[in-house]
Parts: sequence; structure tokens; C-alpha cells
Amino acid sequence: FQASLTTSVCLLPLAVAPIGYGILLEHIPPKRLLVAGLCGLALCEAGQGLVPSFSLFLGLRFVQGLIIPGLFTAMMTLIATVCADNKAGLQRTMALYVAFTIFGGFFSRFASGGLATLFHWRVSFLALAGLILLAAFMALRLPPGEQKTTPERFRWHHFSLLARRELLTAYGVAFCIFFVFAGTLNFLPFRLHDLAQGPL
Repeated sequence: FQASLTTSVCLLPLAVAPIGYGILLEHIPPKRLLVAGLCGLALCEAGQGLVPSFSLFLGLRFVQGLIIPGLFTAMMTLIATVCADNKAGLQRTMALYVAFTIFGGFFSRFASGGLATLFHWRVSFLALAGLILLAAFMALRLPPGEQKTTPERFRWHHFSLLARRELLTAYGVAFCIFFVFAGTLNFLPFRLHDLAQGPL
């Protein structure tokens, strides 16, 4: 249950924060949000490697869940800005962005698991904090991105999209896919541990 909680407490703000960041990006450049978010995420990672209690660890995981959607939203905004005059290039670039995101997630799990096995689980978080700070310095070289001069006000009728059957079906499919994906990730490490205890 505690292992599942470390994932769930991060996914909860991940589900709702992107709406707020979409509004925020109408007021500040995406590059500024990206650099600030990366620095905040690095502090969270370092804090998780040093915290003395599980409750503080969960608190930092929740803050992580608030920060990460801003990073994804800012990056997609920057990509859309760079490829604004080339729609075909935008599709290819977005595809590469998704591919690199997934590969980064895979490699991070693999590498952090190795570090935790060879040294200590706290070492993994401190190493990730250093890499995220490096990413923040790299982000300083990105273009600032466009910023609207007349931000649109948030309107509750935007949620009327949920009443459209075809969109609601697509959202439902995405919900089911991630429901299975996240549940499997929570269960799989324990199953692998059980298998490892048996005969090879």
C-alpha cells in the first residue's frame, strides 16, 4: 500500500494541474516556467534523498506532481512555437518529443534502480537532482517562446467538451489505458521479487 501511495500521491495533482498551467502560460513565457520548474523539481528530488520520514517524502512527491505538468506543457508550447510555420515538422517533432519522454522514463527507472542496488536508494534521488539541474542549465539556451498579449479568461464552459460523445469516448479510452498501465507498474515489482525468490 505504501509503495502504491508514493505513485498515487504524485499522479493526483498530475491529473488537474495541466489546466492551471495552460492559463499560466498565457501570462508568462514558457521558457521561464520550464527553467523555474526544473529548479523546483531538482530541489524536490534532493529533498526526497534527504528526508527523515515517509510523510515528508510523500509531501515532496505531491509537490513533484504539481511541478511536472508545467514542464510538459512548457516544452510542448516551446516546440509548437519553434515549428509554428511548418505543420509537418511539428508532427515529427512532437513524435520525437513523445519518444524521448518515454525513453527518458525507461532509462531513469533502469539507472536509478541500478544505483539503489549498488549504493543506496537515497543516492538515486541525489543523482536525479543533479541531472535535473543540468537540464535547467540546458533549458536556458532554448528560445523564450511566444506569449499572448491579451490572455483569454478561463471559462467554465470549456468543460462542455466533456459532453461531446466522441471526445468523452477518447478520454475514457485514455483513462482505461493509464489505469491498467499504472496498476501494472505498482504490482509488477512485487511479482518480480516473488519470482526471484524461487528456483531459476
